[in-house]
Amino acid sequence: MGERYLSRLRSRRVSTMLQGATRNLLPYATARQNIGYARLGMSVDQRRDAMTERELLDRVGLAAAADQVVSTMSGGQRQRLALACAVATGPQLLLADEPTSQLSHADRDDVVELIHDLGDDLGTTVVVVTHQPEVAATFPRTITMKGGRVGAEGRDGSEYAVVGADGMLHLPAQYAAEWPAGTLVRFEPADGGRLVVSRTDDTEGLPG
Repeated sequence: MGERYLSRLRSRRVSTMLQGATRNLLPYATARQNIGYARLGMSVDQRRDAMTERELLDRVGLAAAADQVVSTMSGGQRQRLALACAVATGPQLLLADEPTSQLSHADRDDVVELIHDLGDDLGTTVVVVTHQPEVAATFPRTITMKGGRVGAEGRDGSEYAVVGADGMLHLPAQYAAEWPAGTLVRFEPADGGRLVVSRTDDTEGLPG
């Protein structure tokens, strides 16, 4: 793809939320102006089909703050505005890095609910990076990274360890503390294609 096409793709189909709401906003501009800036890459037809600025601000609870300057907003208001700007173009993909960091529990829950609601309404695939288990638990699929590798995958509330390309397997977090580095582990086949994994402290017969 050429740079011109990539720029169009980034400005219309793929949207990002960087960590820290102010990194996504113009602090000297109003809420309405920030959404207008986020839509600069849209065509006239695309703007006509999209939610109006007022509708979008109303969805994130900022209709009354449409003409308020970002620098005077609270942290929760800024994060909701950052989300509104991120979905202002009706993107197919939203990439959000720690969208709930530095928020109170109430603001965090509000932002997470908005992410899900707007994603569903707009048909947007949402990928979120988070260190907060409470946030991750609201998504139907999770990927846990450990040491730069995919360590586990969660689907609909169930957690699965993931075998890496080199055969490496990360222990689930609840067992890692009980089975520290250096623990000897035995793998034994069982009925039905299952594999029994057990730890042993017996070092007899092991090469010195």
